[in-house]
Amino acid sequence: MPSPGWFEFVIHNNKFGIMAPLRPVPVITTIPTDDPPVPTNINVPKLALCLPIQNILKVYDGDTATKVLIALEVSVRYNSCWAPELDEPFGPESRDRAKQAEGKSGRLYIDLTDVRNMSDLLTLGRVVGEIWLNGETESESQKQIRLKMASTTKGGVLGQ
Repeated sequence: MPSPGWFEFVIHNNKFGIMAPLRPVPVITTIPTDDPPVPTNINVPKLALCLPIQNILKVYDGDTATKVLIALEVSVRYNSCWAPELDEPFGPESRDRAKQAEGKSGRLYIDLTDVRNMSDLLTLGRVVGEIWLNGETESESQKQIRLKMASTTKGGVLGQ
């Protein structure tokens, strides 16, 4: 489970969560579910929204899933992950690796630390967030970078 704080609650049969640092030691408060456990190695932002992903329907390229079904369909720009564009070297390979997430479920984490209004949550019509597939030990962003399909900075070296 993420630390230092994790709260999950149910609204209209949809599970939503909010992460926020609450204490210097990990504290977990959850409603029992049949969902797989939340990964323990998440770098917790000061405040984040967690939404369960019912299905990843479509990946566009190495750092964008264009159809992610939560309670509604959204496009997600992977946080801290820059993959080559499709017309650039390694762009198609990066997209092909990212497409391995299609058809899977997990959780979407949206960092709310510096959000003042809804436009702060979006970039080019996409939500910026981290996708963690059920049963995985790293986010899709981290996988793309580890497999040298993306970098941590725009225009950066793949894998760094």
